[in-house]
Amino acid sequence: MNHRDLCHLATTWLMKKPNIDIAGWEISRSSGIIDAVACSNKHKAIYIVECKRTRADLLQDLNKQKMLKYEKATSYCYLLATPEALMSDKFSESEIIADLTAKGLPKQWGILLASNQCVRVIRRATSYGPVKDISLRLLIKQIGRAHMYRHMNLLNIVV
Repeated sequence: MNHRDLCHLATTWLMKKPNIDIAGWEISRSSGIIDAVACSNKHKAIYIVECKRTRADLLQDLNKQKMLKYEKATSYCYLLATPEALMSDKFSESEIIADLTAKGLPKQWGILLASNQCVRVIRRATSYGPVKDISLRLLIKQIGRAHMYRHMNLLNIVV
Protein backbone atom coordinates (compact mmCIF):
# COMPACT_ATOMS: atom_id res chain seq x y z
CA MET A 1 0.00 0.00 0.00
CA ASN A 2 1.53 3.34 -1.03
CA HIS A 3 0.93 6.76 0.54
CA ARG A 4 -1.81 7.74 -1.91
CA ASP A 5 -3.63 4.45 -1.18
CA LEU A 6 -3.51 5.34 2.52
CA CYS A 7 -4.90 8.81 1.78
CA HIS A 8 -7.79 7.30 -0.23
CA LEU A 9 -8.46 4.76 2.55
CA ALA A 10 -8.51 7.56 5.13
CA THR A 11 -10.93 9.60 3.00
CA THR A 12 -13.23 6.60 2.57
CA TRP A 13 -13.15 6.00 6.34
CA LEU A 14 -14.00 9.66 7.00
CA MET A 15 -16.95 9.58 4.57
CA LYS A 16 -18.45 6.69 6.55
CA LYS A 17 -18.61 8.81 9.71
CA PRO A 18 -22.06 10.25 10.47
CA ASN A 19 -22.74 13.89 9.53
CA ILE A 20 -19.76 14.24 7.17
CA ASP A 21 -20.69 16.52 4.27
CA ILE A 22 -17.56 16.36 2.15
CA ALA A 23 -14.12 14.77 2.29
CA GLY A 24 -10.98 14.92 0.21
CA TRP A 25 -7.36 13.85 0.08
CA GLU A 26 -4.08 15.67 -0.49
CA ILE A 27 -5.57 19.13 0.01
CA SER A 28 -3.12 22.07 -0.09
CA ARG A 29 -3.35 24.53 2.79
CA SER A 30 -1.04 27.27 3.99
CA SER A 31 0.19 24.85 6.67
CA GLY A 32 1.06 22.20 4.07
CA ILE A 33 -0.71 19.33 2.34
CA ILE A 34 -3.37 17.56 4.37
CA ASP A 35 -3.42 13.83 3.61
CA ALA A 36 -7.17 13.41 4.24
CA VAL A 37 -9.76 15.84 5.52
CA ALA A 38 -13.52 15.97 6.07
CA CYS A 39 -16.05 18.60 7.14
CA SER A 40 -19.29 18.47 9.09
CA ASN A 41 -21.47 21.59 8.89
CA LYS A 42 -23.86 20.25 11.52
CA HIS A 43 -21.14 19.87 14.14
CA LYS A 44 -18.92 22.73 12.90
CA ALA A 45 -16.12 20.18 12.74
CA ILE A 46 -13.06 19.52 10.61
CA TYR A 47 -11.44 16.08 10.72
CA ILE A 48 -7.83 15.66 9.61
CA VAL A 49 -5.99 12.39 9.02
CA GLU A 50 -2.20 12.24 8.72
CA CYS A 51 -1.11 9.07 6.88
CA LYS A 52 2.15 7.23 7.54
CA ARG A 53 3.42 4.23 5.61
CA THR A 54 6.84 3.72 7.20
CA ARG A 55 8.18 3.82 10.73
CA ALA A 56 11.00 6.16 9.67
CA ASP A 57 8.53 8.72 8.22
CA LEU A 58 6.37 8.52 11.34
CA LEU A 59 9.29 9.01 13.71
CA GLN A 60 10.67 11.89 11.63
CA ASP A 61 7.35 13.76 11.80
CA LEU A 62 6.97 13.09 15.52
CA ASN A 63 10.52 14.39 16.15
CA LYS A 64 9.77 17.55 14.13
CA GLN A 65 6.41 17.92 15.93
CA LYS A 66 4.79 18.25 12.49
CA MET A 67 1.43 17.07 13.80
CA LEU A 68 1.05 20.07 16.12
CA LYS A 69 0.42 22.45 13.19
CA TYR A 70 -3.00 20.92 12.54
CA GLU A 71 -4.43 21.41 16.01
CA LYS A 72 -5.25 25.11 15.66
CA ALA A 73 -7.50 24.67 12.64
CA THR A 74 -9.28 21.40 13.28
CA SER A 75 -11.73 19.66 15.57
CA TYR A 76 -10.38 16.11 15.36
CA CYS A 77 -6.97 14.77 14.35
CA TYR A 78 -6.09 11.18 13.49
CA LEU A 79 -2.97 9.27 12.60
CA LEU A 80 -3.54 6.46 10.10
CA ALA A 81 -0.56 4.15 9.79
CA THR A 82 0.40 0.79 8.38
CA PRO A 83 1.28 -2.16 10.62
CA GLU A 84 4.94 -1.52 9.70
CA ALA A 85 4.81 2.10 10.88
CA LEU A 86 3.06 1.22 14.15
CA MET A 87 5.01 -2.02 14.61
CA SER A 88 1.67 -3.67 15.38
CA ASP A 89 3.18 -7.13 14.96
CA LYS A 90 5.44 -6.44 17.98
CA PHE A 91 3.28 -4.15 20.14
CA SER A 92 -0.16 -4.52 21.68
CA GLU A 93 -2.64 -1.67 21.18
CA SER A 94 -1.86 -0.23 24.62
CA GLU A 95 1.87 -0.43 23.85
CA ILE A 96 1.32 1.35 20.51
CA ILE A 97 -0.54 4.15 22.32
CA ALA A 98 2.18 4.43 24.99
CA ASP A 99 4.96 4.38 22.37
CA LEU A 100 3.40 7.11 20.22
CA THR A 101 2.53 9.27 23.23
CA ALA A 102 6.11 8.99 24.52
CA LYS A 103 7.40 10.00 21.09
CA GLY A 104 5.22 13.12 20.98
CA LEU A 105 1.85 12.25 19.45
CA PRO A 106 -0.66 14.50 21.24
CA LYS A 107 -3.10 12.65 23.53
CA GLN A 108 -6.11 14.14 21.70
CA TRP A 109 -5.11 12.43 18.46
CA GLY A 110 -6.87 9.27 17.40
CA ILE A 111 -4.81 6.34 16.17
CA LEU A 112 -5.94 4.22 13.21
CA LEU A 113 -4.38 1.04 11.85
CA ALA A 114 -4.60 0.46 8.07
CA SER A 115 -4.45 -3.17 7.06
CA ASN A 116 -5.85 -5.02 4.03
CA GLN A 117 -7.89 -1.99 2.89
CA CYS A 118 -9.56 -1.83 6.33
CA VAL A 119 -9.25 0.74 9.10
CA ARG A 120 -9.22 -0.31 12.76
CA VAL A 121 -9.58 2.32 15.47
CA ILE A 122 -6.93 1.89 18.15
CA ARG A 123 -7.76 5.14 19.95
CA ARG A 124 -10.55 7.61 19.25
CA ALA A 125 -9.67 11.28 18.85
CA THR A 126 -10.96 13.80 21.36
CA SER A 127 -12.28 17.14 20.15
CA TYR A 128 -10.35 20.39 20.08
CA GLY A 129 -13.75 22.07 19.79
CA PRO A 130 -15.82 23.55 16.96
CA VAL A 131 -14.15 25.53 14.19
CA LYS A 132 -15.11 28.95 12.88
CA ASP A 133 -17.67 29.09 10.07
CA ILE A 134 -15.19 30.85 7.79
CA SER A 135 -12.64 28.04 8.24
CA LEU A 136 -15.28 25.46 7.40
CA ARG A 137 -16.49 27.34 4.31
CA LEU A 138 -12.96 27.88 2.99
CA LEU A 139 -12.03 24.23 3.44
CA ILE A 140 -15.23 23.00 1.77
CA LYS A 141 -14.40 25.29 -1.18
CA GLN A 142 -10.83 23.93 -1.35
CA ILE A 143 -12.00 20.31 -1.27
CA GLY A 144 -14.54 21.02 -4.02
CA ARG A 145 -11.92 22.69 -6.20
CA ALA A 146 -9.46 19.83 -5.68
CA HIS A 147 -12.12 17.33 -6.78
CA MET A 148 -12.99 19.47 -9.81
CA TYR A 149 -9.34 19.81 -10.91
CA ARG A 150 -8.73 16.08 -10.50
CA HIS A 151 -11.81 15.32 -12.59
CA MET A 152 -10.77 17.80 -15.27
CA ASN A 153 -7.30 16.27 -15.32
CA LEU A 154 -8.82 12.83 -15.88
CA LEU A 155 -10.77 14.22 -18.83
CA ASN A 156 -7.66 16.04 -20.15
CA ILE A 157 -9.36 19.44 -19.85
CA VAL A 158 -6.81 22.27 -19.67
CA VAL A 159 -7.63 25.30 -17.54
